[in-house]
Amino acid sequence: QQMNIQSDGFPPEFLQLFTDRPTSVNSTIKFEARLIGTQPLNVYWLFNRSPISALENNQRY
Repeated sequence: QQMNIQSDGFPPEFLQLFTDRPTSVNSTIKFEARLIGTQPLNVYWLFNRSPISALENNQRY
């Protein structure tokens, strides 16, 4: 039996990659990325392969 898989979209692709940014302890830093692809695009931040919640206090990272 043959299975046909059809995709109507495009996978996410980074147009702008992250760059290293020096910072000091207790400073705020902002990273920006640009992606294209079929909506919705989902981006997940990981630390040691575990997701970081946007609602957490992430100062420890």
